[in-house]
Amino acid sequence: MATLSELFREGRNEELWKRCCGFIDLSLPEFMGIQSRLLREQLVLLKKCELGRHILGQANPETVNEFRELVPLTTYADYAPYLLKRKMDALPKKPILWQYTSGKYGEYAHRWAPVTSRQLEEIESLIMALVLFSGCKDRNEVSFNLNDNVFYGMAPPRMRPGRWPGLSRRLFNFLPPIHQAEETLFEERIKQGFEMALTEGLDLCLAMSSVTVAIGNRFIRNGGHTNLKALMKKPKVMARLAQGMVKSKLARRALLPGISGNSKA
Repeated sequence: MATLSELFREGRNEELWKRCCGFIDLSLPEFMGIQSRLLREQLVLLKKCELGRHILGQANPETVNEFRELVPLTTYADYAPYLLKRKMDALPKKPILWQYTSGKYGEYAHRWAPVTSRQLEEIESLIMALVLFSGCKDRNEVSFNLNDNVFYGMAPPRMRPGRWPGLSRRLFNFLPPIHQAEETLFEERIKQGFEMALTEGLDLCLAMSSVTVAIGNRFIRNGGHTNLKALMKKPKVMARLAQGMVKSKLARRALLPGISGNSKA
C-alpha cells in the first residue's frame, strides 16, 4: 500500500482524500461499527498483558455493552504504577516512544503515556485530514504544495526529538526547522518562526487554536512598534510589512497577520 507521502507526491489526490477523509461518508451505523471493532481488538490485547488484567480484573467482556457494564471507570491513578515507571513489559504493545503532559501536584511531575507505531500512523492521517480540510473548497482538492513553508506552532515537544511530525516533516519546510524547534523554548520558537515567516513567506500554520490566537494578538500589539532600522537590513521583511500596512490602511483596520496567495492557514 502506498504511503500518504507517496500519494501526495504522485498527485493521487482522490486516493489521498479517501484514505484520510473518507470517514465523512460513513453512516452512523457504519461509524459505530468501526468503533466497536476497534474496541474488541483492544480488548483482545488487554487480556494478554499485565496492565490489562489489572484494569479488567475478573471481567471478561466480549462486546461494547459488556465492557460498559463490567469494567469500572478509571483515572490515571489506575495506570500510574505502570506508566510512571514506563514498564513496557506490562503493556499490550511495545511503544516506540513516550509522551507526557502535566502531572499531579505533590504526587508526580508528569503523566506519562506510551505511543505505538500504529498510533503515529493514525495521527499522521488525522493531521493530513486537518490540512486537507483547512484549505479545500471541494472534495479531492489539495491546496498545498510540496515544500510549502509551515509555521510550527505546536505545543512544546513532549516526545523524543525527531519523531514528530513524521509525515509533515517530509513534505513541508517548517519555520523554524523541526530539529531546531524541538531544542528551543516555546516562546523563543514562536518568535523565531514569526521572524522567519516574515522573511521566507508562509503557506500553512500548524498550531493549536489557542496558540494561533496568541500569535495574532501578539502581532496586533506589536504591529505599531516595528523597529524600522532593524528591518532595513532585511528587504524581504520590509517589503512584506509595507504591503501589509498598505492593505490595512485601505481596509481602515490595524495591521493583522495573514497568508497571501493560495491561502491555507
